[in-house]
Amino acid sequence: MYLELAEQKAEKERNERRRMGTEPKEPRVVPGVYNARGEIRQCNEGKYNFDLDDWTHPDKIVFELAVPKYLDTSALDVDINPSYIRVVVKDKVTQLKLSAEVRPDASKVQRSRTTGVLHIDMPLLQPHQVKNPKAPAQPELEPLKPAT
Repeated sequence: MYLELAEQKAEKERNERRRMGTEPKEPRVVPGVYNARGEIRQCNEGKYNFDLDDWTHPDKIVFELAVPKYLDTSALDVDINPSYIRVVVKDKVTQLKLSAEVRPDASKVQRSRTTGVLHIDMPLLQPHQVKNPKAPAQPELEPLKPAT
């Protein structure tokens, strides 16, 4: 009799916690770097706005991630590798493959105090060679011959 009452009470408490949403959830597992095919996985789970600029500066790649302004910096985890960049914001992964290899040890990570934007400068391992474009060769002009 007592066991049945205790079991009913426990079931009632479980249902109440489930209904109120206070039931402890399993911790979320952060996905790995590579997908099932062994390629670098590209994702933006937090749906944050970002800008990956590799054309403006010939010697570096600039990555900007618009994270919430009042988010504590300790909630950010930045991982820069030669071929990809990975930012984990509150268990939400933003990971992108880079167009060229970068030097992670010389990279610079900053956060704006006014907007909260995460700004990452990654110098290239082999900077693009900026070539002075030559003017296209114009064909020599021949004088007009009078029509006969």
